[in-house]
Parts: sequence; C-alpha cells; structure tokens
Amino acid sequence: MSDYAEPVKAYKDRMFIHLFSERNRLLQLYNAVCGTDYDNSEELQVNTLENVLYMNMKNDVSFLMCQEELSLYEHQSTYNPNMPLRGLLYIARLYEKLTKGTGLYATKQIRLPNPQYVIFYNGLAKMPRESVLKLSDAYIKKAGEPELELRVRMININYNENPEFLQKCPALLDYSYFVELVRSYQQSFPLQEAIRRAIIKSKEENVLKDYLEEHGSEVENMLMTEYSRELDIEVNRSEAKEEGKIEGKKEGKREALLLLLEGDSLTTQLADKIKEEEDPSVLDGWLKAAKKASSLREFVELAGLNDP
Repeated sequence: MSDYAEPVKAYKDRMFIHLFSERNRLLQLYNAVCGTDYDNSEELQVNTLENVLYMNMKNDVSFLMCQEELSLYEHQSTYNPNMPLRGLLYIARLYEKLTKGTGLYATKQIRLPNPQYVIFYNGLAKMPRESVLKLSDAYIKKAGEPELELRVRMININYNENPEFLQKCPALLDYSYFVELVRSYQQSFPLQEAIRRAIIKSKEENVLKDYLEEHGSEVENMLMTEYSRELDIEVNRSEAKEEGKIEGKKEGKREALLLLLEGDSLTTQLADKIKEEEDPSVLDGWLKAAKKASSLREFVELAGLNDP
C-alpha cells in the first residue's frame, strides 16, 4: 500500500488558475502582458465563465480592467490551433452577460470593452517566444480582408524560453521555474514524488514560498489531476489517430476493390456489401480474389460470396 494519499481527482482548478486567481498576482500578470504599471487591484473585476462552454470546461481567467478592457487568459500545455474559435465563443458569451438588460434594439449604441485574448503556453513542443493565432486561418475560403477576425496572442512561458517576458512578472517566473522543477524530478521519480520534491525545493529557494506553504497539499492535488487529464487527452489523441489510420486503410481497400470490379457489371447489391464491410482482413481476401478473377462470377466464387 502506498504511503501517499490518493490525489483528489475531482479537483477543478489547475495550479496556474489557482495562483493567478489572487488579484495582485493577476494584476502583475496583466501589467506584464500590456506593458502597463497599474497598482490598484480594485480596478480589476473578475468575470470568469463557469462551466458553460467548450467541453464543459470553464475558461481559465477573464476580467475587466477599469471597465474598458475585457481580458481572457488561458493556460495551455498543448498547442491548440482552435483557440481563436474558442475565444470567439467565450467573448460572445461574456458580451452577452455584460450587455444583459441594456436594450440591444435601442437606438443608442452600447459601449463594449475592448477584448484581449492571451494564451500562456508551457507545453513540451517547441514554440516561438510569441506568436499570433487568427480566426481567419480556419476559414475555408480566404479572400481579402476577413469580415470577422479574432487575434489570439500566444506567449511561451517555459522556463529559459522567454526570460525577458518572465522577468516582468515575478509570480509567473516562479511558476515557470516550479513547473521546470517538477519535470526535472519526473526524470527520476513518480509524478507524485516529483511534485512533492519540487514543492520542498521551491520553498527552500523562496520560490512561491508563501503560496506553497498555504496551499501545498492543494497544489499537489491540482497538479496530479492536471497531469492525469493531460495524459488522458494524449491517449485519446493517439487512439483517434490510430483509428484514423485503420479507417483510412479500410477506405483505400474498398476503393481499390470497387475499381477492380467496376468494369465487370458490378451489381448494386455487391457494391453495397463491399462498402459495408468493416473487417480489413475480409477486404484483403476480397482484393486478392478480385486480382485473380477474370470475371465478376469468378470473383464471387473465389471470395466466397453468394451471387447477389
């Protein structure tokens, strides 16, 4: 039996969200992103959406600054080219909340805060220090200036990858270093032990010390849940990719078989039977039979099919 308590699988927050839910740290992060020097966290109004969009997950952090700017911050450990679409849905829902009861059909224009959507990326795949994802990149037809556009700023926050930006936000720098410690310890220890060693090491080095002393057990649970979720996502992606390969092979075999038989007065019933067959080994056998057969009737006999 393990000496360690089982992680709380239902823990909702991730460490990044939990850390920057504190207003002063969030203001510090906002100043780093925007190059500003605001010092009054009371001007920051958090309005994060809770479990309403995108796979039943809430957006990480959204807030109004001085009632003039609507900021959405997301933490991502996997590159996702669909973030502009996700952001569009979030922003539309937030605008809906902000303008409720203001009279959309009135003659007076409703004033809206300017939206800003930022992704903080710390995945293992190599990414530039900063990049921009655009909604228009997904458009099927691209012609001239898009009528609807949304730009998403993606900032690489991996430790040593973007030092100039990290230095602007001490809390983010500490977070990035802590994650790097966990990954380093993972080379030698199971995940839970790696997290615990990273917590001890960070406190010794005065990295997020106050936060970890207050929330150490929560951080452990959050990271265990987060890493488990990321592993599930990767497994699902791998399985989907493999299923896609298998399906692609089956489709290719069907197409080859139908091409071989199309000049032999292929009946609709037999064509449908081929299209409905799901077993790749059966399709292989039929392909071999089609290559040997000199007529449709001979194919039916060699393939063990009844003449439809």
